[in-house]
Amino acid sequence: MSSSTYSIKDAEASGRFAHGFELNTYNISTGARSSRAAVAPYYLRSGHEKAAAGGGGVLTSARDMSIWVSMLLNNGRHLDTNETIVPEEVVNHAATGVTVDSAIASYPELVSNPLQAPTLYGSGQRIYSYRGHEIIEHGGSIMGFKSQVTRYPNDNLAIVVLSNDFNAGLLAEAVKRRITDEIFGLSPIDWDTRYSS
Repeated sequence: MSSSTYSIKDAEASGRFAHGFELNTYNISTGARSSRAAVAPYYLRSGHEKAAAGGGGVLTSARDMSIWVSMLLNNGRHLDTNETIVPEEVVNHAATGVTVDSAIASYPELVSNPLQAPTLYGSGQRIYSYRGHEIIEHGGSIMGFKSQVTRYPNDNLAIVVLSNDFNAGLLAEAVKRRITDEIFGLSPIDWDTRYSS
């Protein structure tokens, strides 16, 4: 994971530092709304970087996220060396639901088994079923950025959606669902229409 860092200076120096955007911004001073895309700085001001940092302050790349999720799918072991990076017990514990987040599926018609309908939550991750496939996922957002890390552990698949548009939540969900449907050969669903209604 050669691109991941906690240092904003190192990330900016790499030349691959993404700027976040915020659409439909709201000016607190005037109360006016604007549809202009504005650059949202990653940090509020120099020296206060942790004030708006997500994920423990980690700055990363799509390539490094693919290494991370591969390790999780491999029960905490490095994919190439088989070295333990995170103990398997920790990976399993973090993916264990401890409370019911939602007792009813968002789209009940897509759940093949009614007993898999509830969404469970534990250790920052949601666990649920989508069209017969178990999902473990964690999403996050900070000003200007959204992320969604979704694992299908029984299918040895992970999908990571990263966006530098804070308002891209439903778009990220639609992208994730569309990719999922395509990979598993499921009949396509018009997620744009579903999320628009």
